[in-house]
Amino acid sequence: MSQGATEADAIAGARDAMAGWISVALEDGRPIPAPRATQDYSGRFVLRLPVGLHAELVRLADAEGVSLNAFATGALAGAVHWRTREPV
Repeated sequence: MSQGATEADAIAGARDAMAGWISVALEDGRPIPAPRATQDYSGRFVLRLPVGLHAELVRLADAEGVSLNAFATGALAGAVHWRTREPV
């Protein structure tokens, strides 16, 4: 767990917490989980959503002149700050 005055401070705190956890786990002889491999992900998933939300997303995508897939990808990326934050 971490917190900070800025996003960068919180991320730095999270990295410290991760390093501390790994250090203690190694001292205690506990296994360290392997990192998740990105090649295990296809880049595709199915999402069910309310009809009204679907209609609004289509309307917004049309207004932007992009496909629903491109619009949803951008919206999801923005919601989790993907590619705008430091890697963890």
